[in-house]
Amino acid sequence: MTLETIHKYLKYISNECDRHLRDKEVSYDEINQLSIELERFIDMVNESELSKETKSLINKLSFKTDNKDIRKSWIKNLINSLLLNDESPTNISYYNTQKSRTEDLKKLKNDVSNLSLKLKIKYQ
Repeated sequence: MTLETIHKYLKYISNECDRHLRDKEVSYDEINQLSIELERFIDMVNESELSKETKSLINKLSFKTDNKDIRKSWIKNLINSLLLNDESPTNISYYNTQKSRTEDLKKLKNDVSNLSLKLKIKYQ
């Protein structure tokens, strides 16, 4: 893997974050897919012949996705929406879940942009 490939992949992840944020609703599938992409990218970097320092910088990328919590919140929202009316705390829970997912995506996008900039400065 080359630095150019890394920059392209980081740009791709950043674009995916933007795309999901524009939707104004971040689904479990979108979070899960992005998490898998990031893990795949980090695995490819670790298997490459890049310097340990570069690998270390990239390995610091993290995307807080506890799939168990995501599934729980989704199931909880579904049950609450079936049992309660629209004025229930379910809406609050749903909006809190969306807010948390949105914040996580914004943080990932920021981390990816910062990493890309660090790599550009370091190797140019």
